Amino acid sequence: MSFEVHKSVFYAKDSTRGECFVIDQRKLHLDLDGNPTKLHEATYIMGPSTIKCLVKNGTAEKPLMLKDYAILKNIRHPNIVSIQNFYDEADLSSHGLMGPFFAWIKSKKGQQGIIESSHISSRPSTTFRQIIIGISKALDCLLQHNIYPSEIRIEDVYVRVKGGITTVKLLVYEAQLATSRNTTASNQNAQRIKLWKDVKGVADKCVELAGLKKQIHPDCDRFLKYIGAGNVKWLEDYPDEWNDDKKACYLKALVASDSKYVRSKLQLIGFTWPDYSDFLNNLITDQVTRLDIKYNILDPYDYLRLCRNLVKHWLSLPSNLREKNDDYAFFLRKMEKWTPRIWCNLYEAIGWPPNLVLYISELQQQQVLIVSVPNERNIKVFGVAAAFDSVRDRFRSRFSELQQFKKTQC
Repeated sequence: MSFEVHKSVFYAKDSTRGECFVIDQRKLHLDLDGNPTKLHEATYIMGPSTIKCLVKNGTAEKPLMLKDYAILKNIRHPNIVSIQNFYDEADLSSHGLMGPFFAWIKSKKGQQGIIESSHISSRPSTTFRQIIIGISKALDCLLQHNIYPSEIRIEDVYVRVKGGITTVKLLVYEAQLATSRNTTASNQNAQRIKLWKDVKGVADKCVELAGLKKQIHPDCDRFLKYIGAGNVKWLEDYPDEWNDDKKACYLKALVASDSKYVRSKLQLIGFTWPDYSDFLNNLITDQVTRLDIKYNILDPYDYLRLCRNLVKHWLSLPSNLREKNDDYAFFLRKMEKWTPRIWCNLYEAIGWPPNLVLYISELQQQQVLIVSVPNERNIKVFGVAAAFDSVRDRFRSRFSELQQFKKTQC
């Protein structure tokens, strides 16, 4: 078998001179279905260490440039193929063995791994969702380093399957380092928009290849359309996969936060009370007569307040009002029927409230509430009997403790 040896010189910290080799076996790397890719299998040798790697060769029509290597060589991210070396023959070497994403999607294994079907609709699986988030994280990492790939195509996306875990890898070999000298703020913004559009294009192509386009669940469709609209953390926490407990927590967090802020966001999206029904009217009447809690039907925030109170105190409602349902999930289904895509609408407009970010975890079989106030260097942890119960009151009563905690952390 013919092979080619690439050699480069490196200097260690103690100024000793060494060499590293990449032995390109001129053997095309096969994807997960056994089909040849455009990458060569090779061996990376540095002193006593030997690592399998892949080599991408430049062509006369599209040569690989040293300047691109200089930009990309120090980028390390779990969703980005790390570029290890560049040679005069215009080859790039990278660690790891993987296969093209589009080939994986079309394979039987890929089809089984990315679709979850029901009688009503299909939706991308958690694996597919994490792949899209991984690509988004990769681009976000590059942009944070002011690195702008020339484009992002589905052909540049690879997957590695190891131990049953599928990890997405973005291969970037042509990029520009944006500085105040070589680009303007408006040009950078235009490039960002274009690159996020590329990522959306990759996601849409995947949906098409997987045969999901005509029957995709509406919430999942909203998730895909949200790519690039908010930050990656918001995308990762998008409500298309929320369970009922998280939906209830979100309601409580909205009402526990700054009502003026939430009202302004609701107004921007034209959020309103749903059309009256006997069921909803009876619930409101009970709140007014039994608990003396009043609601303004012209104020959309009061609708969220009503929903939060009903979910929070569901079991304390008269049985006939609950229609003998002991689980507040029954009421959440009503909310989703009255206002389709309610969680997507609220989340895209508000996200998690910025002035009061709440996280819930289990600690020694007790729920723990962590309250974090942005722009303030303080975090206080305290146990609560039921997460989010009277959060606003608890937050206010703990304010002096938070201030004291802040002093100890500075």
